[in-house]
Parts: sequence; structure tokens; C-alpha cells
Amino acid sequence: MGCCGKPVRQIGAIAAGYMKALIGKQDDYSAGRIEICTKCEDNTWLTLKEYSQWLVENGIKVLRYFTQLEKLPMLEKKERTKGTKLFCRKCKCYLKAKTKREKEHCPIDKW
Repeated sequence: MGCCGKPVRQIGAIAAGYMKALIGKQDDYSAGRIEICTKCEDNTWLTLKEYSQWLVENGIKVLRYFTQLEKLPMLEKKERTKGTKLFCRKCKCYLKAKTKREKEHCPIDKW
């Protein structure tokens, strides 16, 4: 099992995390998590287009390993630039959303 749970729960967790991120909902844990992720050697900064390209390139594998994306090739390591978003190279998650889900965890146990 991957870091993010079972398929149905995964979809719900992703949606809930994105909603919290979109509305800027504050909580007691996400700020500390995002700070850890920002300093982590396994992070990357991608545009949504770059992330979408990775999804397309990995096609059916993304669907097959939806709850275990850490099994797929790592995302390219890039530095932060204008218009990029923070992703985890290990689990392939958009970290602003993932860190807002209390039951989620880091794939390398940093939080």
C-alpha cells in the first residue's frame, strides 16, 4: 500500500486537500509539514503543465499504481521559479493539498 491510502479514499483525500488549499483553510499541522517539504531533498517545483506531461508520459501506469505512485519514475528535480508548485518526487503528490490532510503522511516519514 502506498502512502496515500486505498483508491476511493485516495480520491476523497485528494479532493478534500485541494479544497482546503483552494480556500486557504488554516490548521495546526500543515504549515509545519509544508516547511519540512520545502527543505526536503526529494521535493521539486513544477508547473501544472510539467506535472500533467509526467502523468501523460506514465499513462496507464498512473492508473494501475494510483495508490502507489512512489513505484513510478521520480519526478524531475527542479528549482522554484515563478508559476511552479511544490511536489514530492517520491509520492508524486501536490504538497499544498497533501499536507492539509491530517491522516496523510510523508513517504519517507519526515512527518
